[in-house]
Amino acid sequence: MYYLPESRVVMPKRRSPSTLVLTCLKEICSSIDWFASHHRQQFVCLTSDLVSRIFNRLKTRPDLTVEHFQLVVTDHVNCIDLSNPYQHDKWDSYIDSVLDIICVRKPNLIRINFSNVLRIPDIFWSHIIQSLTSLQIISLRSTNCSDQQVFTIVKHCRNLRELDLSLCERVTNWSISYLSEEAEEGLKLQHLDLMQTQVDERGIRSALQRCPELRSLKWRNTINVLGQIYRDLSGNRSLTTPPSFSLHQLISDHSYRLCSLPGAVQLCRHAVQVIIDGPSLLLAKELQSLEHLVCLRELHVLLASNNSSEFQLNFREGFDLILLKHGPTLEHLSLGRIHNVNLQQIARYCRQLTSLSLESNHSYDHTESSTETIQCLSKFHVIIRDRERVDVDDSVRDVPGSCLSAFISSKNMKHIKIRACQTLDDDILVNALVGPNLETLELESCSSISMKSLWLVTERSERLSNLKVYRCQLVNYREIAELYAVINEQHCDLDVDYYSDD
Repeated sequence: MYYLPESRVVMPKRRSPSTLVLTCLKEICSSIDWFASHHRQQFVCLTSDLVSRIFNRLKTRPDLTVEHFQLVVTDHVNCIDLSNPYQHDKWDSYIDSVLDIICVRKPNLIRINFSNVLRIPDIFWSHIIQSLTSLQIISLRSTNCSDQQVFTIVKHCRNLRELDLSLCERVTNWSISYLSEEAEEGLKLQHLDLMQTQVDERGIRSALQRCPELRSLKWRNTINVLGQIYRDLSGNRSLTTPPSFSLHQLISDHSYRLCSLPGAVQLCRHAVQVIIDGPSLLLAKELQSLEHLVCLRELHVLLASNNSSEFQLNFREGFDLILLKHGPTLEHLSLGRIHNVNLQQIARYCRQLTSLSLESNHSYDHTESSTETIQCLSKFHVIIRDRERVDVDDSVRDVPGSCLSAFISSKNMKHIKIRACQTLDDDILVNALVGPNLETLELESCSSISMKSLWLVTERSERLSNLKVYRCQLVNYREIAELYAVINEQHCDLDVDYYSDD
């Protein structure tokens, strides 16, 4: 039992039962602050899960009220997560109570998260935001925020570093232009998410050119904007050296415009992440420009399903130079709808790879040489064909069995997802020593997998928590029911999800 110094004990003046309770509560809060300062840390970060649990506890105790939440909102709290990921019906009332308490306690917040909170109470904008001078990170993802709220944040939070406005459909170029002006005056914004807003290429161009500290800008096609900036600069004969942007991400969707990628690379040599998702046309010589990046850590290239055969990308032409230069630093690699994917070459050069995804590639290079195991690999996804395309000949599209065995044999493998792969059979799954770190195994339309190998995997993988078996012809409901019975009998923490074509 800890006793506070007598100087800290202040008897409240009794005016009414309610004021007596509130005054006592304030004294208890100050006592917690004193205790945290002299003995150990209190709550530093209040997660949404923790907030929910606290309020659920308060509701079940008739002797407690929501005001008791003040007991955890000490001066040591610098992060509060009020996001509503599960769309709780009563979450609005929770937020009202929390913000009322924050308004009184005024913690020195550095991070606050309102993701999926459709209506942020007015008290936050009228009474709280002015006191958040140390705020660095705020997420307003999927809220009703508009340009006016962005103005308010930028005005009062001069230490802002990260701003998430994704899925805020009322945010336009107007607020982004104002934010960019403030960046020129000293606002050091580093991360900005504008996915699915009304911001167009003009707003993105303003942010890129006027926010010198910007490292991450998430928007549907920053590569197009950067490519156009580079073309405009190239037409300026008085400019001998193009500017250098600090952006670490290059993103493009299906609206990719030809010859934009090389220009984006020239302006952002220090980009570490490149995501190209769904363009109908991407030339090998454009992709080869990634060789000029300083250090590439993540590469995602997924072409559109409707691109014509004469413009389909060949692995040998587009990726050889990239792997030779960036293979040693690549950590995440995702390839989709590419011809002649050479998995042996990926395994040889990408020794630090932790995530590999192969999606509906047109063909694989079937060489006789053995494939090395990537020991760092922890996540492996393979999709041979789309669910809708059941009439496609998968013989050339299938991943060679020896490559499958090598990749899933990684000692750090945690997540495996394989769909419509006919070369995956029981022998590969068992002999690959899918081992103790495996957490998730998802198999769909793998016609050569039976319950024999699944039993061995569940026995061998102590950390396996999620097993999904969909449309695997050799696995039936009776066998899954036996697995359910064993799980219940042994009280295993394993979720099994199963369905068949029937």
